[in-house]
This record gives sequence, C-alpha cells and structure tokens, in this order.
Amino acid sequence: MNTTTPRVFIAATRQNDGKTTTSLGFLAALHKLYPRVGYIKPVGQRFVEIAEQKIDEDTVLMDRVFRLNCPLVDMSPIAVEPDFTRKYLQSANYDALVKKIEKAFDRVAWEKDFVLCEGSGHAGVGSVFDLSNATVARILGAK
Repeated sequence: MNTTTPRVFIAATRQNDGKTTTSLGFLAALHKLYPRVGYIKPVGQRFVEIAEQKIDEDTVLMDRVFRLNCPLVDMSPIAVEPDFTRKYLQSANYDALVKKIEKAFDRVAWEKDFVLCEGSGHAGVGSVFDLSNATVARILGAK
C-alpha cells in the first residue's frame, strides 16, 4: 500500500459531530497548498446508488464541491448496508475488507499530493466488523 502520500484521518466520538464539515473546510485549505488532493471515506453508512454502486453521500458531496478526479467507488470502498454486520458475523472476511480499503486508497492517492480520510459515524461504527475508525486509520497509516 502507498505509504508516501501524506494523509490525515478525520474522526469523532459521536455521529453528527462535524466530520464532514471539518473535511470540507480542510479540503478547501489543502487545495490552496496542494494542486492535487484526494479524499476517501473507507467505511460509509449513508449511501446513494450511482451506476449500480453504493457510494457514501459524503463522498458524492466532496466530489461535487472539489471535482476530485477519482472514481467514486474508490473514494467510498465499503458501504455498510443494513445486513452488512449480520453477513460479516456469519462469515468474517476481514482480510478481504482490508485489501479493498488498501487498494482503494492506492487508487485515490495515485498522483495526489495529499489525501484526506474521513471516518464514519461514531466511535463504535465498524467495531463489530473489526473496522472501527481507529483500526481504519491504522490500516491507512494516517494520524
């Protein structure tokens, strides 16, 4: 996985604490410093369907505002559907999920000067399927 492109992970302890608002402001500031900025929301809960792909709605917002020039499916690799956790508990596929996040990050970071990573929901989201915000930040090597 790419370890050279600088990155930061935006997370919070509660849902609706301003991660997306912070990300919007941070991306605007980053665009003043870096000509090519990437964005990824590795695990998303609220999604829309675009071209038969489930894309987190925050990813769609970031792309519309900043025209990030990256496939939406890479900026939003995992959509937590209503039955996602049940399926995971029945047959855990942690390694496949990690590889999906890593490959998506590599595509997002390709030819970028900086990548902003946004966490999902609150501190507990993802913990049942082993992808809490802290775990995802560690996987991505992001502070």
